[in-house]
Amino acid sequence: MGIHLLRQYCEVIPKIRQSAAGLAPHKLATVLDYIQARLSQDLSLTAIAAEIGVSRCHFATQFRQAMGLAPHQYVSQQRVEKAKRALRSPQRSIADIALECGFSNQSHLTKVFKKQTGTTPKAYRERL
Repeated sequence: MGIHLLRQYCEVIPKIRQSAAGLAPHKLATVLDYIQARLSQDLSLTAIAAEIGVSRCHFATQFRQAMGLAPHQYVSQQRVEKAKRALRSPQRSIADIALECGFSNQSHLTKVFKKQTGTTPKAYRERL
């Protein structure tokens, strides 16, 4: 029951690990801002790495060390959080929300949303 409540009503705030081996704080902040500004777009590892002037392999390793999860996992998590906020507007369609949050379609949103939260976007909306 407690896990269910946490999944349903808490936003995921990423914990930034303080690691000497991870990205420098200013580079990490740049990357996180870049990702947030482009959640609705296709985000490639190459483009994100280029934003801070490192190779994609180096970036992926450094990001994982700093954040504790892979870049694609972080992006997915942030897209679901954006979808949760958008689902609070009952007049908006779930399909439109999916596209706005960077998912290819409603089915993709539902799959990722359910994996992360344990419920579907529709059921989440109904519980609000």
